[in-house]
Amino acid sequence: MTKTAEIIQPNDWVELSLLTKLTGLSARTVEDFRIGGEWTEGVQYIRVSPSGRQNGRKIMYNRKAIDEYFNYVQRIA
Repeated sequence: MTKTAEIIQPNDWVELSLLTKLTGLSARTVEDFRIGGEWTEGVQYIRVSPSGRQNGRKIMYNRKAIDEYFNYVQRIA
């Protein structure tokens, strides 16, 4: 009898809780990169709101763009 393995891969855009698990970065470090201007809105993160309400906005992170950011920083360091 053969067993089937399923590989689950997250979407490009993920919530903070999954980003911290994927990257090993703390929530505080992610916030520092975002608020400090190291990451660009629309590239490494976006603000989304299914209802269109301003106060209900959620921040989603592009895990692939963040990986590329760190690869670039590592190359120029």
